[in-house]
Amino acid sequence: IIKHLLESFVCSDIEYSILEVSLEGVDEFHKIVNESVTVTDDTVQRVFIHLGVSGIATCFHLEEYAYNNKNFRVPDENGNQPINCNITASDTNIDTSLRTALPLASMKQELDALGHETFISDDPGRFLCNYVHYQSLSLCNGLRCTHVQITNPDPNPSTSLFVHVPSVDVIPLEKQVEFVKDLLKLIK
Repeated sequence: IIKHLLESFVCSDIEYSILEVSLEGVDEFHKIVNESVTVTDDTVQRVFIHLGVSGIATCFHLEEYAYNNKNFRVPDENGNQPINCNITASDTNIDTSLRTALPLASMKQELDALGHETFISDDPGRFLCNYVHYQSLSLCNGLRCTHVQITNPDPNPSTSLFVHVPSVDVIPLEKQVEFVKDLLKLIK
């Protein structure tokens, strides 16, 4: 999806990254982001949108929550397979959740009206999808933002959204690219 967006949906205020499917890949991404972010900058809203394939999804899952729990059913690309480990060491409760600040109900309504079937999910699993989403939400919790461009008129902080996309056998790649374009337009 990202490769197609790079060819067809270039915008000066959108950055695309393709992450390695590993703890190290996610950690490297967040390290780079952390180093480039000014915590006191209250004029810029940052919205991290992460995409991951779900082998069981039949529509687009907008993940509302992320949990402080690494519980990998299978190893990642580097062989890591933590079981019931905290993502944030300072918080020993693996059930701690963080929630996106995006107005998912209205976004779902608008995306559905554009012909994209969506579902608001409260369970991103506990693999890298949850891990990257939790780490991004944690980072965003440290940022302050008063200037927003989300279609919702109320001020929203920087935030993250994880979207589980179905396999291209379920929804063709072209349709998935159109979905992401529409999602980006909603958030922009």
